[in-house]
Amino acid sequence: MIDVKTQPGVVADPLASPEAAEQFWSTLPQSEPLTLQRRLCEEIARSAGWTRLDVNRFRALRHLDRRSDRVLEGFLAEYGALGGQSPDIEREASLAAGELARAFGQEYERYARAAAGTGGGPTWHQRMPEIVTRLYRHREVEATLVLCRYERWPAARWQGLHETFRQVLAIGGARQPIAMRQRTDKAMVSLTPEQAYLRILLLQLLDGGRFRPDEILAVRRHVARWTATLALQPTDSGAADRGFRVDLAGTDGLTRALPAAAGATLWLDTAPVAQALDALIAERRGAASTAAGSAVDRMADLLAKLRDLYAPAHAPVPRRGERTNVAFVSVEATVGGLQSVYRTLDDEAQRARAAAAGVPTIAEEIVIGDVGETHPSSAVPPPRAADAPPLGDADETDAAYSLWQVRDRSASGSRMRGRPGGRAPKPGFLMAFRDDKFAPWTIAVVRRLNRVTGALVELGVEYLGHDPQACVLAAGSAPAEGTASEARSDRIAAIFLPPNAANARRPVASLLLPACEFAAGRTLTLVTAMDETVIRLKTALERDTDYVWTTFEPLAAA
Repeated sequence: MIDVKTQPGVVADPLASPEAAEQFWSTLPQSEPLTLQRRLCEEIARSAGWTRLDVNRFRALRHLDRRSDRVLEGFLAEYGALGGQSPDIEREASLAAGELARAFGQEYERYARAAAGTGGGPTWHQRMPEIVTRLYRHREVEATLVLCRYERWPAARWQGLHETFRQVLAIGGARQPIAMRQRTDKAMVSLTPEQAYLRILLLQLLDGGRFRPDEILAVRRHVARWTATLALQPTDSGAADRGFRVDLAGTDGLTRALPAAAGATLWLDTAPVAQALDALIAERRGAASTAAGSAVDRMADLLAKLRDLYAPAHAPVPRRGERTNVAFVSVEATVGGLQSVYRTLDDEAQRARAAAAGVPTIAEEIVIGDVGETHPSSAVPPPRAADAPPLGDADETDAAYSLWQVRDRSASGSRMRGRPGGRAPKPGFLMAFRDDKFAPWTIAVVRRLNRVTGALVELGVEYLGHDPQACVLAAGSAPAEGTASEARSDRIAAIFLPPNAANARRPVASLLLPACEFAAGRTLTLVTAMDETVIRLKTALERDTDYVWTTFEPLAAA
């Protein structure tokens, strides 16, 4: 780490004035954002001992805030772009963004308390809208990162936000435009305290464990545009069964609008958000209809979920089955992407064949790469993945899986609690679980995730299929009539899910395969331990980063 204090021209107090702040900024290593962030946080913390309001110190803080805006957004962009591929780098970017936002946020909060107090005076009351807007800007970053960690904001944080907004309302400054930063074309980007407050409120509706970090960050960008068309209104000006409300005397964010309740409540009509989402969905559909092929569009799925979430009128989704509480039932499971679940099933099948034959299995191994491509290996014993069960006696397999306690279950899914042994699970991850080592596997998808405490998490999973089989899809030049071809170019690792009449979403056979290999209408040869069949892929039922769940139709025996 570069110690900028040893560099020439370092100012003793970087927050003494805007000029001192600019001189300090010029000494920071611009090409080393992590070092820059640490030095900036250190200086803000060191200068936090002021006891009286000083306009020059405030201007210096604002100057550094504007200067570091791109650094902060860069950390968030890096965190979202990695998409779970590099946990260490993601953690580093997340921590850096959180520390920087927290450092500025705490300092602005001190200014807000002092300005609202008796020592503030008229001059600082006039500055209150800007102080609060900048405070909310950094609280919004903190709120985003809390959502990405599947945690909940404490009640005290909500109380502080509502209190400062009440103060801004009282002086009539809630809709005062504040110049936040300058664009590359020299135009200023403005934001009002109300818009900054609404950004936090709309983001917090994502709390519930249904969205992945990259999705949350994508929604954040949309929310920044939507708030320009929204406004909070008195509760009695809106319909009781439409929109949302916020209680400024409460400890929560937005809730579905209810009949007028006691307290300082405001009403929010989200019809403009719904209209914007409808336009985005129509745009995606139009682009998909003119594009060649049937590429997987995860953004379309996300927009559909957001349309339901932000709809002015709430339409409850009926349960597909009644849930039954379960006591003292544990299952062994593996949670992750398609690769880890495929390896689990394939390892089990190879052990079963080896046990039946009395000799170790020698087989061609299909390895799924980081972006979904597959590579056949030579005919040698398959290498063991780090999280795969070891070859050996059946009793040794228990150590390879984490144990999860089933809290309740229904015909369509379960709620489980446990401590993941490998990668931290996220909504959309696959889970393979079974009651014991002799029971058949069940494949499910994680729908909800909530962090209970520390490493303990609770998952809501939906069943995709029972008794799955690891299989291979051979991609070759099959004739137009759908008959088999001897020429096969690629071999794709996939999971075959047998028909299940009890599953209304999927009463027929289906497949899980890498997302990069999916195209509706594509012809492949399904290779299982029993036979080979030429199939044609149909419409995707489920899309995620590394897999697609789809049905298919058989064309002919290979």
